[in-house]
Amino acid sequence: LKSVLELYLKGLPALAFNHFEALVKNYSLDKDILRLRILKVPKHTPFFRTQGYYQSTPLPTGPDAFAWDPATDPKTIFHPPFNKRKRVGTNRFSIPGYPCLYLSDKLITSYKEATQHQTAPVYAISLYNNRPLYIADISPIALSVLNDKTHVSDIQYTNDLLTYLRIFPLVAASHLKINYSEEYKNEVKFKVEYIIPQLLLQWFQKNSNLTIDGLKYQSCSAALDPACCTVDQHNFILTTEQKKPSLYCPKLSHLFNISPVLFVNPPDASSVDTIIQKAHEELLKVPASAIKIGRAHV
Repeated sequence: LKSVLELYLKGLPALAFNHFEALVKNYSLDKDILRLRILKVPKHTPFFRTQGYYQSTPLPTGPDAFAWDPATDPKTIFHPPFNKRKRVGTNRFSIPGYPCLYLSDKLITSYKEATQHQTAPVYAISLYNNRPLYIADISPIALSVLNDKTHVSDIQYTNDLLTYLRIFPLVAASHLKINYSEEYKNEVKFKVEYIIPQLLLQWFQKNSNLTIDGLKYQSCSAALDPACCTVDQHNFILTTEQKKPSLYCPKLSHLFNISPVLFVNPPDASSVDTIIQKAHEELLKVPASAIKIGRAHV
């Protein structure tokens, strides 16, 4: 992995990926990941997604600091459309300019990812998968799970532990978090800890015959908040496929139903957890509908 980073930082991203691909093959890490960590997510599982509210005039809110926004198309909170690639900066697993669908298993996780622990208004939606999802789980395994031998034989436990130890360097490299010191606001544009996760995503894209829908990883942003450290919070990333003239990925658009848009505006930091939990419950109450992706205008 260190050699991969060195090649990338020398300005040789293609060679870095080739080296990464050879590493995965030579150490049979692909088989280890598939044997140990493929999750089958049941049909109609709720996911959540938020997007910052950047308009100058805030929407009116009710007593719970959230309100439905019938004027906003839920599709605009889906993955960035292909004609708006400029919005896609560098993220942990996605590549600049390449739209992906980031989801969270809890609304609070998505909120903290979108606001970076600031108190800010957001748009929120819930999404439900129309079929089971097959997800490669590369999140760290909790010690309590590693120490649980009750449901497997000693041989099976040992084999699973050894398999996890083999892929652990890759798991750890995908969850590093560096606290950069900024010389001026928003000065940091490149984060070296994103190199390995992005190469891993490219590897899964290239090996699409593995029939994996996406990746699951632990929320590194939420983990920065001490109040979140005891809560199991995860993100999911699903890659897109552009089929012109559609502005959104047809595969993902058919894969999910989507809720109406909920505007959420916690008044202060002390109310965030309570307000977001109420909004979470509110999103689960409303029916979801199919995503109409439309076509690009010629």
